Amino acid sequence: MAEALFRRQAAALNGDWQVASAGTWASRGLPAARGAVEAMAARGLDLGEHRSRPVSEAALRDADLVLTMTASHREGIVLEFPFAAGRVHLLSELSGKSYDVADPYGGTAAEYEACAAELAGLIEAGAEAIVQRASRNAMGGAA
Repeated sequence: MAEALFRRQAAALNGDWQVASAGTWASRGLPAARGAVEAMAARGLDLGEHRSRPVSEAALRDADLVLTMTASHREGIVLEFPFAAGRVHLLSELSGKSYDVADPYGGTAAEYEACAAELAGLIEAGAEAIVQRASRNAMGGAA
């Protein structure tokens, strides 16, 4: 959901943005959960072609910025891929807060909707900081 929401936000921003998502402990090739599909459809976004993929070294090497939903996701990525540490941040931090966004996986439609609304708010509030951080990292400002 965060990928689809940020893609829409990025369309309004200057620059050539590439946005991709990966799961910290995800299986490869699974479609988006029905709750996620429905929450995004309510916002005019289509997850029909989405397929899961696990986070990888190659993806992290290509990324200027990596945003996680939880501190444990961030810690897991940094432990496994220490070279990316300076580019991995909690999504909520870039909106001026610092907390975990609960994963609604396996939850109710209402939980997916609440998560989608929370993600949309964090992405909108943090858009400027996300752009600044990604741009700085792209220019070699992070390890």
